[in-house]
Amino acid sequence: PGNNKRHKRDQSPHHAVDQQNQQRSSLLPIGGGGVITTRKNRGERIIESLGFSKLRPGLQLLSVVREVHEDLAVFSLPNHWTGFMLRPTSSSWACDEMLQVGQMMCVTVVKAAQEATKTGPRRRIQVSCMPGKVNSTFANGEQPKQNAVIRGQIKTVEDHGVLIDVGFSQVGFLSFDDIEGKYYLLEDNGDDDKDEPNLNNEKETAEHLLGEGRVLDFLVKTPPSARNKNTIMKLGLQSQTSRASQITLADQLPSVHALRPGIMVHANVEALAKNGVCVAFSNGAYRGAIEGQHLGSFFLPKTREESTAWREVFDKAGVVTSRVIAVDATTKIVRLSLIDHLLHLTPPPKQPDIGTVFAKATVLRCDPGIGALLALPEPLPSSEASKMGSIHAPPSKSDEYVDGQRVQVAYVHVSKAVDDYDGGKDKVKEAAFAKDFAPSTKHKIRILATSNLIEGFSSAAAAPSIVGAHVFQYDDLLPGNVYKQVPICGHLDSGGVRVDFGLGIRGLIPSQQLFDQSSNSDYRSRIQKVKYAINSKIDVRVIKVDVEARKCILTAKKTLVSTKHMLKSFEDLKVGQLGTGFVSKVSDRGLHVAFFNGVYGLIPTRNLRKNAVEGTYGVGDVIQCRILNAKCFKNKRKETSWDVTLAIATDENDDIPDDVDMEKENSVLPLQTARVLPKHCARVVQIKSSRERAGGVGVIPGCAILEFPTKMGVENYDKSNMPSTIECKIHFDQILDRYEAESCDTPSALDAVAHEYFKLGELVDAESMILFDPKKTVTEHRNGTGKFVTLSLRPQLIQTCQKETKDILVPKPGDHLFVGAVVQGFVSHLDPRHGAFVSFLDGLTGLVPKAHDGLSLRTFDTVKLRIAQVDPTVAPPKLILTAQMKGKLPSRRSTGADKEVKFGKGDKVSGVVSRMAKDGSGFWVDITPSLPGFVSAVDASKDIKVMEDLKAEFRVGQQVTGYVLDKRKGAGRESDRCHFVTLALSKKLPSFKVGSVVYARVNRRRNSAHPPSLILDLPGKKSGRCCITELADRDDWTNFPLGNPMKGKGGKPEKNVDRLVSGDGDDSEADPSDQQEDHDVRKESNFGLFPHGKVVKCCILKSGKDSFEVSCRKSRINGGATADEPPSLGDKVPAYVDNTNSKGCFLRISRHSEARVMIKELTDGFVPDPVVAFPPGRLVLGRIKGGPKASGSGKELFDVDLRESSVSDKKRLTFDDIQVGDKYMGSVSRIEDYGAFVRIDRSDVAGLVHKSECSENYIAEVSSVYDPGDLVKVLVIRKDVEKKQLAFSMKASHFADDSTDESESEPDESGDEMEVDGDDTEKV
Repeated sequence: PGNNKRHKRDQSPHHAVDQQNQQRSSLLPIGGGGVITTRKNRGERIIESLGFSKLRPGLQLLSVVREVHEDLAVFSLPNHWTGFMLRPTSSSWACDEMLQVGQMMCVTVVKAAQEATKTGPRRRIQVSCMPGKVNSTFANGEQPKQNAVIRGQIKTVEDHGVLIDVGFSQVGFLSFDDIEGKYYLLEDNGDDDKDEPNLNNEKETAEHLLGEGRVLDFLVKTPPSARNKNTIMKLGLQSQTSRASQITLADQLPSVHALRPGIMVHANVEALAKNGVCVAFSNGAYRGAIEGQHLGSFFLPKTREESTAWREVFDKAGVVTSRVIAVDATTKIVRLSLIDHLLHLTPPPKQPDIGTVFAKATVLRCDPGIGALLALPEPLPSSEASKMGSIHAPPSKSDEYVDGQRVQVAYVHVSKAVDDYDGGKDKVKEAAFAKDFAPSTKHKIRILATSNLIEGFSSAAAAPSIVGAHVFQYDDLLPGNVYKQVPICGHLDSGGVRVDFGLGIRGLIPSQQLFDQSSNSDYRSRIQKVKYAINSKIDVRVIKVDVEARKCILTAKKTLVSTKHMLKSFEDLKVGQLGTGFVSKVSDRGLHVAFFNGVYGLIPTRNLRKNAVEGTYGVGDVIQCRILNAKCFKNKRKETSWDVTLAIATDENDDIPDDVDMEKENSVLPLQTARVLPKHCARVVQIKSSRERAGGVGVIPGCAILEFPTKMGVENYDKSNMPSTIECKIHFDQILDRYEAESCDTPSALDAVAHEYFKLGELVDAESMILFDPKKTVTEHRNGTGKFVTLSLRPQLIQTCQKETKDILVPKPGDHLFVGAVVQGFVSHLDPRHGAFVSFLDGLTGLVPKAHDGLSLRTFDTVKLRIAQVDPTVAPPKLILTAQMKGKLPSRRSTGADKEVKFGKGDKVSGVVSRMAKDGSGFWVDITPSLPGFVSAVDASKDIKVMEDLKAEFRVGQQVTGYVLDKRKGAGRESDRCHFVTLALSKKLPSFKVGSVVYARVNRRRNSAHPPSLILDLPGKKSGRCCITELADRDDWTNFPLGNPMKGKGGKPEKNVDRLVSGDGDDSEADPSDQQEDHDVRKESNFGLFPHGKVVKCCILKSGKDSFEVSCRKSRINGGATADEPPSLGDKVPAYVDNTNSKGCFLRISRHSEARVMIKELTDGFVPDPVVAFPPGRLVLGRIKGGPKASGSGKELFDVDLRESSVSDKKRLTFDDIQVGDKYMGSVSRIEDYGAFVRIDRSDVAGLVHKSECSENYIAEVSSVYDPGDLVKVLVIRKDVEKKQLAFSMKASHFADDSTDESESEPDESGDEMEVDGDDTEKV
C-alpha cells in the first residue's frame, strides 16, 4: 500500500518479503519518505541520506549536547551534522543553566542555510530544544497520552516537587516521589551549603540535576483532562535505565505527528534496500528506514564491492528493536538506528586520539563525490565490547554480526582524501577517487576529530599532505620542539621567511632568527637568498605559539636549534641552570635575553663590566647564560611577573652546579647592621662623582663602589652557600663627622675630599661600619643586583657602635625607642620649612624641627640628639628630636650592657611605666633603654576596679616590679637580647583547674572560635572562650547578649563582628595593645552586654595549655562546672541562633547541644530573608521534634520547630476542620499566572484563589495586587475531599458584614519582643 508501482514476482529479488507484509495497512510508502525505487536493477530501493537539503524547518532529530556556553549550545546530530542553539531572547536563564554536556535529547530544526564567511560558504544548522518547539504537536490540539515522553522546562522548585512548563499553555507538576534514581537540587546562587560538605559528592553522583530553567524529558503520568485542558499534568522523571528500556506502544502514537526521536519501537523488517533496511512498526501503521551506518554492525568487504553479508542477517531478522533518530512529519521521513550506544542511551565508546595515524584502514563504503567510510584496523577494546547488549539483544547473534559490532570506523571526506581536491569540478578526479577508495582497499589515514556523539564515528583524512604533516594543529606546536626539513613557502618584506607545516599551519622566522650573529653585509644577503629560497627545507625550533591568533614564531639559528640548554618555563628555572637564548634588547640596565615560550631575563650592566664584555653584543645575537636569580611577583591585580637575573656563562662561573637549592639561594643574607669592618678590608672597584641638585642648589654626593669579604659582615659564614664577596658603596658624605663649609659647596670640592680616601683598585685605610642593609638574598648578592649595602667611615658613629654601654644609641627600625633617649646620627639635609632631617641605621630618620633649633645644625654633621616625641604605631616609627641636651633623663634601672641582659621565665625585673595602652588593656614598662615590657590589665592587679581603670593606679614614670611571663629574642649579634617581655606584677598566678574562678577581661579584638562566643583575656597570658549559652544562666538569657549584627547596617548582617585581629602579641612582634580597629563594624554600642575591656568573673570548664573553656553563669561560679541536662522529645527549649542560610537555621541549645531548623519551620508566615530575620545571637523558643544525633563537631544535634503554631499549645487546624463557607486568616505563599495560593494560619492547609476570585474587578496579573507573604482573609467556596484540594475566594463582598476585629492579623512572631509562656524572656 502506498506504492504506485507493482512489480512481478520474478522482477524483484525481495518479493517474498514484500508479499509477507502485504496484509499490513499503512498510509506511508515502504521505508517511509526519502526512499526511492530505481528503474534500473529491477526496482531496487535506495534510502536517501539525510543530506543538507533534507534538513528543513520542523524536522526533529535525536542529538547529544556537545558544548554549553552562556549564550550558545552545540549539538551533535545524525550523519555527522552539527547544530547550534542560541539563547532564547525571552528566556531569563542562560544555556548553561538549561542544559548539561552529554545530555541526549530530541531537537527541532529551526533553520538550515548556507552562509558566506571569510573562508568561503559554510552550512549552519540552527536547532531548538525548548518545549515550545519540540512539543509543537500538542500545541495543535493533540493531547499527550499516558506514558508519553514530553519536553519540559522547570519553572519553580517547590517544597514537594517542581512546576514544569511544557510549552503549550500547559503546566505540569513533578513530585519528588515520582523521580527514579538519585537527584540533586541546584541552588539559585550555585553555592553548596558549607554546613553540608558531602553535598558536592551528592551532586557528582546524582543522575538528575534539578533547578530552575533546566530542560528535561518527562514521562506523562496523568494526561490533561479533555474537559478542562488547564488542569496540571502529573509528570514523572525516569532513570537512564528505564528510559533506555521503555518501548513505545502503538496506542501511544495516534498520528505520525506524535513520533518523537528518542522513542524505542519493535520494528518488522519489510524490505531490504541497497543501503539499508525498510521497516514497519506500531502494527504496521508507520514505516521507516535504517541506513547502513545505523545497522549496528559493519561487515568487512572481501572484494571491491560493498559487503552484502548484512542482507542475510536482516532477511532473517524479523523483528528488531530500534530507536527513532529522525522524524519529518511533512515528508514522512522516519529514520531509525540499531547502534548499541543509542539503544542504551549511553555515550559512544572511546574513540581514537586526535592525530593518531592508522596505516591500514579498510574502505567499507564509498560515496562518490562525498567521501568514504573506513574500518580502523584496531577493534573496540574488550572492556567496551562487553557493555553491548546489556539491555537490548542485537538483531542477530551470529559471529559475523557480533564481530562487526566491535569494528571502529572513521569517515574521510573527499576534500580530505586527496591533496588537489577542486570541489568536485573535475569529474575525472572524482572518478579516480571512487576507484582509489573502492571497498576493501586499504589506506593510511589520520584522525582529525572525534566530536560526533551520535554515530560515534571519527573524522579522518587520507591526503598525504595531512597524514604526513609535521603537526596537525597549532596546539601541536610546542615551544622548544625541533621540526626538521620544513619547506619555506614565502618571504617577507622585513627579511623574514614563512614555512609551511601542512594543513594550513604556517610559521614565521623573523630576520633576526636566521643566523646566530646579526649582520647586514652583502655576503650575508647572498647567503640568505640561497639558503632560504622558496621550497628549500630547513630545520627550525619553535620559540613561542599563540594558538588563538594562529601565530607561531620560529628560529633557524643553528645554535638555538641544536642547543640542549632550553628554558621553557619560569616555574622550572633553577639557580645555576644554563640556558641558550638571544638578545632581544640592549638598554642601560643591561642585556635583555629571550628564551623559549616567553621566558626572559636580564644580564645587568655591572655583570657585563665585570666580565669585560660590555658593548660586544647586539640585538639578535645568540648568547649562553646562567641563571643567578629567579623571583615571582604579583601586583595588586594578582597578575604574575618574573624577575630573572642572568650572567654570561664563562669559565669563572661554569663550576656552579646546575641544581642549586632555591630555598637557600632566595634566603636573605644575614648581614649585621652597625657591624664594624676593620681597616684594609674593602677594595675600591669604581668611583662615581658628585653632582649638583636640580636647580643648582645643593650637592648630591658621589660614591665609591667597593667589595669586602662576606665573612667580615656575617656572624656565621658558610662558604658553600654564600658569595665570597659583597658589593657595597660609601657615599662621600659618610667619610667625616664634620665637613668644612667649603667642602660641601660644590661637587668638585666634595670629590676632592673623597679622593684622599678612595683610590681605584686599592684597599680603604680606615674602619668602616655597615650603615644600611637592603636585606638582599644570597642570589642578589652573588650577581650584584638590587640596592647596594651602604657603609660609613664616620669615626664617632663607629666609636658609639663599638661601645659596650648603651647610654647613647644609634637606633634602627625595630628598636624600642622612648622619650628622653639620647641618639646619634647624621644630618642628611636641611629643609627651611621644617628643620633638619637626621638619618640613623637602616634608613631610620627623624626630624629636628625649627622650634628645636633644627636649622642651626649643619648638613652632613654627626650629631647627638634627644628624642622628644615618638610614634611607634607606624613602621618605622616617627621621631621628633631636639638638639637641647640639657635636662635629666627619666630614672631607670641600670642593667649594664644590653647584650648581657638575659631574662628567664619567672625572673623578677623592675622598670618605669612609659605609656598606657590606648584601649586600657595594659601598660608598657621600660626595663632598659632598648628593652620594653608589657603588663596586661588582668596581670596588673586582682582588684576589679584597678583592672577597669589602670590610669588611676599606674602613672607614666612610676616605677613597678614584676615577673617575666614570656620573652621575645632578637637575631644575629643580638640573639641574647629580648625584643620585649610580658610581665605580671604578682608572682603567684591563679589556679586554672576545672571549677576554678578567675577574673578575666573581655577582648572583642580577637577572633572568636566557633561564634557566637566571647574571647576573654585571663591572667598569665592565657585566653578563654565563653560560649554564648554560658554568658548567663538560662533563666537570665537575653536577646543579642553580644550585640545585634543587624544594628546600623540597613538590615544586612555585619561580617565578622566578633572576628577581629588578634592583639595579644603572641604571634607577632607588634605592640599587643595597639592593633588598629575597624570602626565600621567594631562600635562599642554594638557589643551588647559585653563591651571590649569589661572585667568579668568566670569559671573554668575545660582546661588546656594556654586556652580554656569558661563560663560566666552565676550558678557555675557559685556551684561548680556541672553539665546541662539534654532536652527530651517534645520539650520547649530556648536557644540562640548560630547561623542561618537559604535552607534553614542552626541553633545553640547549650555548650554540648546544637539544633537545626528547616526553612519551612522557622515561622508560620512567609519570611522574605531568613538570614536577616534570624541573625546570629537572636534568642528564640522552639520545640524538640527529633534527635539527638551525632553532629560533625561531636555535639548532640536535635531537630527543632520554631513555628509559633508548633511551640504554642493551641490546636492546629486540619483539612477535616475546614468547611465550605468558613472564613479564615492566612498568608499568600505563592503567586502564579492563574491565581494565588494561600496557607491558613495555624495549619498546614493551603488552597488556591483563582484570579477570578481575587477581586470584584478584573485583574490582569495577580502579582500586581498580591505578593508572597501578604496577610489575607479567605472564604472557602469549594472542598474536594478525594483530592484534598480547597478553593478560596478573596472578593471583598464576602466580608462586607464582618467586624473589624476579625480582620486584624495576629502579632507577628518577628516583633522585637514577645512573651513566652508568661516569662519575661525577650525574643526578636
